[in-house]
Amino acid sequence: MPSKRTTFRLDATTQVDTANVITFPDGTDGLDFFATIKLNPWVLKNSTKEYILATIVHEALHAYIDFKFQQYFQGQGGVTQQILANLFPIFWGSTGPYTNGGTPTNSHNIMATNLISVISNSLYSLNNVTMSAPMKDSIYRSLAWGGLYKTNVFMSLPNQASLIGINIAARDTAVGAGHSVGPFIIPSYPLDTFKFSSQSMGLKMPCK
Repeated sequence: MPSKRTTFRLDATTQVDTANVITFPDGTDGLDFFATIKLNPWVLKNSTKEYILATIVHEALHAYIDFKFQQYFQGQGGVTQQILANLFPIFWGSTGPYTNGGTPTNSHNIMATNLISVISNSLYSLNNVTMSAPMKDSIYRSLAWGGLYKTNVFMSLPNQASLIGINIAARDTAVGAGHSVGPFIIPSYPLDTFKFSSQSMGLKMPCK
C-alpha cells in the first residue's frame, strides 16, 4: 500500500520577521510521499486562527503539488499527461510540462491560478459565528492570497494593498487600526492606510 505522511513540527529558529511555515519533502518514489512542515512558534502565538490555518493549507498544497509532479515524472500513481494538464494547466505546453511545478515560485503560481478557493474554503471549518457570510467570503479569500504576492495573478489585481493589509492584521493580532501598506511592500503602489484590525474583522484569536 502506498504511504503518505506529513509531519508538523515547531521550528524554534524562526522569529516574527521570518517565514510562517516551511515545507520540506522528505522523499518520494512516486508512490510513497513524506514531508515535514515546520511551523513558526511566533505565528502560532500571535496570529489569528484563520491566518494559521490558511498558512498550513498553503504549505500542504506545496507538498501536494510536488508529489503530483514527482508521480508524473517517475511514471507512478497513474498520473497521466491529461491528469497533470487538468490539475496544473498553466504549466502544460503542447508537448508536456514546462517545468517541475514543485519549485516554490511555480507552486505559488499554480495556487494563485487554480487553488485560491481550496485555501479559502478550508477556513469555514473554524466555524466562526461572529462573522457574517459576506464578511467571511471576503476575508477568507483575502487570506488565501497570503504568500502569493509575487505571482503574476496577484500583481494583476487592483486591490493588492487591501489584500496585504488584511493579511498583516491577521498575522499579528497586535496590529491595530491605522496600519499602512504601500510602496515598501508593493513597489510603485500608493500608500494605503486601513481602519481595521483582526479584532474588528471578527477573526479568531490565537491560543496563548
